[in-house]
Amino acid sequence: MHEKPFVHLFTIGKKTYAYDVNTNTVVPIEKDLYNCLLKTIRGNRSDLSKEEETQLQYFNRQGLFLSHHVQKSEHPETRYVSSYIANSVDSILLQVTQDCNLACQYCIYSQNYKTRNPSHKKMSWATAKTAIDYLLAHSRDKEDVYIGFYGGEPLMNFNLMRKCFEYLDMHSTKNVHFTMTSNATLLTKEVVRTLVKYDVSILVSLDGPKVVNDSARIFAENGKGSYDVVVRNMEYIKKEYPEYYKENISYNVVLHEDGINEVDRYLQREPLLEGIPFLANFLSDIYTEKQTEISENSREYYEYELFLAYLIKSGKLKSTHKSMLLSKRLEILEEFNSHQCERVRLPEKGHRSGPCIPGIQKLFVTADGKLFPCEQVNELYDATCLGDLKSGIDCQKAMKLLNLEQYTAESCRTCWAYSLCNIC
Repeated sequence: MHEKPFVHLFTIGKKTYAYDVNTNTVVPIEKDLYNCLLKTIRGNRSDLSKEEETQLQYFNRQGLFLSHHVQKSEHPETRYVSSYIANSVDSILLQVTQDCNLACQYCIYSQNYKTRNPSHKKMSWATAKTAIDYLLAHSRDKEDVYIGFYGGEPLMNFNLMRKCFEYLDMHSTKNVHFTMTSNATLLTKEVVRTLVKYDVSILVSLDGPKVVNDSARIFAENGKGSYDVVVRNMEYIKKEYPEYYKENISYNVVLHEDGINEVDRYLQREPLLEGIPFLANFLSDIYTEKQTEISENSREYYEYELFLAYLIKSGKLKSTHKSMLLSKRLEILEEFNSHQCERVRLPEKGHRSGPCIPGIQKLFVTADGKLFPCEQVNELYDATCLGDLKSGIDCQKAMKLLNLEQYTAESCRTCWAYSLCNIC
């Protein structure tokens, strides 16, 4: 039995706060209550003085700082998984090829990562058609469906992409939305015309200024940097199709070990990125023996800019200075806060936040027709494979992946970030 208040204590300057896990709220508290809660967490409630116990009981009667924890791990959507799989799949991501014309040092298809076996495999039209038919047959509850093209570099199998466009144009009555993740080096005029025609949204990989981008994003054939080709192609789209560029282009920036300050300045000044959405993420250490060490200069720059961004956001600092990287960080925090909901207390039966419903929001179809929850999971693990196009999604496997907490139940249920976790 958990007798200690289920809270997380923290300070900001001289102010003290408690994140109350049961009500999912942050509560400003006085220093004496902070010390009382701290004493209870570190020791036992029996260690409290009579006055402290009286104070804590008062807040307990208000529904705050309770000791209640989830008793049984079960995701609330578990009972609906079969129905979702049958009727509510709204997005597939086609691995149209595992081949790529670049040899980026941090790519998940490189030898540095243990998540897949690198190859030059391309998806066949038969596999792509089966995947599209699967989506249409399992999206009865959806008016809008989404089809993404992924690689490798998807444009290395552009003929297959064009067949997908034409097939859906003829056979679907739904609103079909196309997306693609691309290195943007193969965007010929003909390719661009087709992408514009079918209103394809493109996430373009570009890691910042030439010196930073070309330190990692290089052509496989000759080892030269890709920056000049990418910029030339994107400038062409911006000039010839300005409205399409504005509405359909976004950028993905991978932050390297060094040069974060240069990337930030580039994002502020580069005309191609003015008013255009972008994502920015550090290199991943997951599934690789090659650990990433952010340089001291980059770490100091990032932390200082984050400090300034918080001050500006809180109104304590008036400034026209704007870090693009940290503005994106604050946007994520604002979105996170908008989804926070208060409650009376944790349910008896529940599941930590994090997992999506496997196979529903983004069903990843590999070049050979295997099905995974998304493109970020390990393709070599049978446990993460949901099935294949021939047999469809295995509902039992989907339920197991949805209920990941069952493998870490005790540590998850006692973790103060139970409702804040984003680990899937």
